[in-house]
Amino acid sequence: MDKPDIRLNTILRKAIKNDPDFLAVYFEEAAIDYMVDMVEEQSHVQEQIDMILRANPSVIYSKEFAQAFWFDDDAGITFITYFPPEEGHPDKQTLKHWQYHQVQMILADNPLDYLESFL
Repeated sequence: MDKPDIRLNTILRKAIKNDPDFLAVYFEEAAIDYMVDMVEEQSHVQEQIDMILRANPSVIYSKEFAQAFWFDDDAGITFITYFPPEEGHPDKQTLKHWQYHQVQMILADNPLDYLESFL
């Protein structure tokens, strides 16, 4: 595996601090508790990042990561669609903040630059 961008350390640490349960998709509870302890102690950070990336190299694109990284309440952003509404479909759509930012990150020229702007 290529050496991960050093910014992933900080990005993943923020997500773990906000909501460590996002790791439950990839690890058992004991492993998550260990990682949270290591993040709090700021030790073995690169080992943790490598472990997370081995479990899922594209973790930053997951719904669970986005929810943890852009951790917020149930506030949403309303968008007006540019298509004529069809019967039974609203002409507005509400996205949660993490959903909006996840899309913007995916569309960004450099997703890590986008994530870094929230640190």
